Amino acid sequence: MKENIVSALAGVSSRYRKIMMCLLFRGQVYNIRQVSYETDDFVVVELADGIEFNGHQEQYLAVTQNNELYSIDVYGDPEAFLTTLHGCAEIQPV
Repeated sequence: MKENIVSALAGVSSRYRKIMMCLLFRGQVYNIRQVSYETDDFVVVELADGIEFNGHQEQYLAVTQNNELYSIDVYGDPEAFLTTLHGCAEIQPV
């Protein structure tokens, strides 16, 4: 299972492939390097520069269909893939 998630994170989403995107979170704009993984419920993005949460730099984050920003655990169970909720965020074209 871990290998499936890790290999899926290596792919680039076809839906966002040719559009420059950014993440809007707490009044800040973060450039998205790529959309790494997509499901019907959330999108995992790789940020060009990470966001620091509790002293830990996060490069990969998930944004749900409800615009909630989560940390992720690629090595955990699929049901526990989304870990810490950080608040509301949006993915927007640049």
